[in-house]
Amino acid sequence: MQRDEWTFDGSTEVTVNLFSMHAFHLLVGKKVPNQKWLLDQRASFKKFFSKQPTYHDWQNDYGMALATFAQLIKHFGWQPMYKFMKEYEADIRNQNDLPHSNQEKIDQWVLRYSRILKRNIKPQFQMFGLPVSERCDHELALYQSWIVEGEKNPDKFFN
Repeated sequence: MQRDEWTFDGSTEVTVNLFSMHAFHLLVGKKVPNQKWLLDQRASFKKFFSKQPTYHDWQNDYGMALATFAQLIKHFGWQPMYKFMKEYEADIRNQNDLPHSNQEKIDQWVLRYSRILKRNIKPQFQMFGLPVSERCDHELALYQSWIVEGEKNPDKFFN
């Protein structure tokens, strides 16, 4: 189910693990932050967030990159991810509103997920070092910003 249209540079290994996390959640009943591959990242949080991470940092730390998406699932559940995938799949099938560049893929993640949540997740993506372009700002202004800065601390993330 992984699609090139929503898989941007550095996220191939990360987005494929969304499906593994989902299967583990359904089959074993473990909530996302309690799954082993995320728990193994506890020590990475301090180093990763010791400065403002860059996109390069994000691309080179698969565990923290996975935490970007895991945080959305932790706070909003799996339903928004289902909706995101279903709507994107329909657009792929119909060749409708698809991104062409890497930057457009990142922007589309933020725009599409923000629409579903009715919250602006750009600050959250930027907290992890993902570059979201200003051309998204007009539409994102419709929504309240959403960011969980406190979860840079692993004790809060894994709470």
